Amino acid sequence: MVFKKSLKLSTTDNDKSDNIVKHQIKPDGGWGWIVTCAMCLCLCLSTALRSSMGILYTHMIDEFGFDLTMLSLLGSINGALSYTGAFFTVSLIERFGIRRVLCVGGLIQFTGCLMAAFSSSFVLLLISISIISGLGNALTYVTGVVAIDAYFDKKKTIAVSLATTGISLSRIIFPSTMEFLLSKYGFSDAMMIFSAILLNLVVCGAVVFPQRLASQKVVTSKSEKLEKDMAFCKNPGFILYVLASFLYCLGVLLPVGFIPETASSRGVSVASVSLTFVGSGIMDILGRIIFGIIAHRYSFYVCKIWSACLAGFGLSMLIVPFSNQLYQFVLFNLLNGLLNGGVNLGYALAIKSITEPKYYSRGISMSLVMQGLGLLAGNPLAAYLQEVTGNGNAPYYFGTIIFLMTALVLLPFSGSIQREEKTIEIKVS
Repeated sequence: MVFKKSLKLSTTDNDKSDNIVKHQIKPDGGWGWIVTCAMCLCLCLSTALRSSMGILYTHMIDEFGFDLTMLSLLGSINGALSYTGAFFTVSLIERFGIRRVLCVGGLIQFTGCLMAAFSSSFVLLLISISIISGLGNALTYVTGVVAIDAYFDKKKTIAVSLATTGISLSRIIFPSTMEFLLSKYGFSDAMMIFSAILLNLVVCGAVVFPQRLASQKVVTSKSEKLEKDMAFCKNPGFILYVLASFLYCLGVLLPVGFIPETASSRGVSVASVSLTFVGSGIMDILGRIIFGIIAHRYSFYVCKIWSACLAGFGLSMLIVPFSNQLYQFVLFNLLNGLLNGGVNLGYALAIKSITEPKYYSRGISMSLVMQGLGLLAGNPLAAYLQEVTGNGNAPYYFGTIIFLMTALVLLPFSGSIQREEKTIEIKVS
């Protein structure tokens, strides 16, 4: 069998050596599309709790008497652990494989939500919803993205775009589902049902089969071997990308966390607001598709397009301070969802324009850690500003400033710096 493999060739003959190496065969289709569908569901379920957090806040305030500043810590810590867990998740995947890590992560998320059903104190909710569910989310969310890489090479952009629509589907399905469950069954029973739904993550993990390895005899240069160094950290573009990731996550959960409470305080029912997130999720999918098409056609300008989406996302938050009717919140969620789709896909694609391919996984891990720190600080800081100023619009002004700053960060280094690689044919023995 003959296939093409991209390799870097040394210009000197003295530094070459023959090596037998193992390469994972990526089918670029076939069962990979089944895995893509499974990972779409996986990402949908992984982000279900985070998508419903604002709805949970309003019911917890009524049922337990907690204040919003305190409750915002639940979602922030959950999100922070989900992203900062990328470092140990990658190591676990290398040691135990995608399938096992994904199944265990699903069981941990199930356990966290089930424990929350029997929790009435803030400390127990913090342990169950934030810490246990957050750690489980770290295993499922990151592994869901990595699973696509194991099955696709040339069609990876298409597969990633399709799989990440699961995040958008989560915004469509779960806010209204959570509102229905909480209204009909109460907090305890709703969390039991919700935990059972999350058990489907184990089914998603079962779909991912280990890939075959092919032995290849290749001529490589010692100076070009992939070394586990941190040279990519010196790249100014990557430094700014990591900073942008941190800033972006300071404000990305503000709409989900604050819109239900804001709308409720202005006479709009929580049930009605939860339905507006359905439209937001649909527009999120549309935003990903539009961004993916534009990015594929104008790949050199991915970072610039991403910056434009970030700026638009921030400016859209200025709609909320002037919103008092349901249709105004609908308008905001539709526009915000469209831009959010572009922002999320842009984050995943922009790093390919900033770092070399061999540093991609480590670069993603570092940026996810910074995103986790941003999620940890974002909503609690916005809630604190709201409490101190006594202004219910403070979180949205804060979000606008943060996103405009983020949009400006990457512009100086928004060109593609990936190096050209030669393509040669290799025979598989």
